[in-house]
Amino acid sequence: MTRLRNVFFFTLSVLLLTYTIFIGIKNIFRYNKLRVQYDRTVSRYHIELEKKERYKTEIAQMQSQDFWELQAKQKLGYIKTKEVVFKLVK
Repeated sequence: MTRLRNVFFFTLSVLLLTYTIFIGIKNIFRYNKLRVQYDRTVSRYHIELEKKERYKTEIAQMQSQDFWELQAKQKLGYIKTKEVVFKLVK
């Protein structure tokens, strides 16, 4: 009877230990997966912050009259009166 009891407790201990190890390994894989997702999200967040700052700068530049004059000159070829423009041709 004592031998049977010892075998039972040993078997129960081994099963409990195996189950605990399995759960631990499963949680490690789950943690690693969540960590990768978190790192990607943080990376995307920093990229979006950089875009936000770039857009703020562009909007601030667009508030000035000089910006619009330069855009009109570069993209539309406008010239102010009494302004001389030189074009270099190869």
